[in-house]
Amino acid sequence: MSTTRTESELAKNVLLHWNIVAAEETPAASDSNYVIKRYRDFYETMAVNDETYWSVDAIPSAIFEPLTLMVALIVMAPFGKIPAGMTPAQFAESLDEGLRVLRRLLRRTTNVRSANTSTHFEDF
Repeated sequence: MSTTRTESELAKNVLLHWNIVAAEETPAASDSNYVIKRYRDFYETMAVNDETYWSVDAIPSAIFEPLTLMVALIVMAPFGKIPAGMTPAQFAESLDEGLRVLRRLLRRTTNVRSANTSTHFEDF
């Protein structure tokens, strides 16, 4: 099994998550390109915050699933996957909370502390 995954694999995984394509189908180029563009924008934001340690097209397998879920949340609205009855304010709050939770999973692999403060560790 490969230790890294590609942007195309990420895009397909996101589209599978929302049942936009079936496992045996090839995603439409427009859908894949849109997901990849949003991932690259998100990657740049994470890079500014020093949350990345991988290149944009070599996603480590250890973070592939959390990253898939993060990108899926980001593209949720354009693909019409907002839960019925949810107001825009509720959706924005839900999106922020979901991204916050998933960012914690990424931080476990990047060793970035949320407060950017050093911590003391004692091994007993």
